[in-house]
Amino acid sequence: WVITPDCSIDKWPLITFPLSIALKDGVSKLLPNTEIQLKWPNDILINHKKCIGILAKSEMKHRKLVIGIGVNIDEPAQMNRTSINDESHVKYDRWDVLDALLSALNQHKAEILTATVDSISWNNSAAYIGKQVNVLADTLITGINCGINDKGALMLETPSGQKEIFHGHGLRPLQ
Repeated sequence: WVITPDCSIDKWPLITFPLSIALKDGVSKLLPNTEIQLKWPNDILINHKKCIGILAKSEMKHRKLVIGIGVNIDEPAQMNRTSINDESHVKYDRWDVLDALLSALNQHKAEILTATVDSISWNNSAAYIGKQVNVLADTLITGINCGINDKGALMLETPSGQKEIFHGHGLRPLQ
């Protein structure tokens, strides 16, 4: 998906937050009554397993943002990964899934283009809220996941106080 954001370039990294809310809404239409969670910074989980990943890359020459959305539709479930059809009682083809996701992206287009972070909505669907987690930022950080703030930063309560984490990956709950 290629978009021309309607916000300053410094806000472009925040686009994945309204984008993930839109994708969650699209998946919810296919899988009603199913637990769908958002995992900071750019994954969508179904029943605690990864199903969708988002990757955004800027193309500055033309002021575009290229967004890759990987969706497991029919992949066999594994320990930490699932697919839409593994979680459904209906067998969806890729066109059904594409239609549901594109419809949801279109409904959220204004928020996506302006990189509007609705931290309350995002946190209402966030994975691992209130749980102790590890995240790899510059170093491995452990703390209680307090969700994101309006700047898209992951908020962790650590023994040395609350930390705002703007860049990182590998968010995992401690078992």
